[in-house]
Amino acid sequence: MNYKQLTQLFPDKNKRGNFLVKVILTFGIRIGALSKVLNVDSAELNQEVSSCGTSYATSLTLVLEKGMKNQEVASAEVQNYFNSLLWAAKKKNVEEIKKNMEVISDKDALELLNKIKKGHYIAWKDEEIITMLKYQIKYMFTSMDIERIFHIENTNYARKVRALPSEYSSLISDFDYLSDLFYRSYSHNRPKR
Repeated sequence: MNYKQLTQLFPDKNKRGNFLVKVILTFGIRIGALSKVLNVDSAELNQEVSSCGTSYATSLTLVLEKGMKNQEVASAEVQNYFNSLLWAAKKKNVEEIKKNMEVISDKDALELLNKIKKGHYIAWKDEEIITMLKYQIKYMFTSMDIERIFHIENTNYARKVRALPSEYSSLISDFDYLSDLFYRSYSHNRPKR
């Protein structure tokens, strides 16, 4: 997909900007890499993303400035995602379009939050921990943010993340990166006595 095709899919500038923000957050891709994927000037793309007035501004800034994703990997993932979305749109396959849009949504996290709000007992199995962890990584939240959002004890959450099976080692590594990032930021900004 190139930028012209993107504007055909999302002719409304604000919807296009919000879509791009969700893509950036989901795949951890930075403006420079995304501009290459879309074959558009990075300054123009940056302007479009920053002018959409997103409620994810802090997370967007963190991903763009301190994101942890390898940009070659992120570019390949975004290209595959765009190709899948474009194919579904050309075929006018509504179900496939919906599936593609769910990739960049927070469907699983919102479903978990809905269960919590309804007072359902949550056993905090690996599935729920992975959902919270992916949400944390996507938005580059602190563990304390996750504790507040999902009503889980911070030490319990961190312990359960580190106890995930080895097949989730890259997610655990991203969790450790975020923990270190926020610890260094806190230590650096803490007033001296």
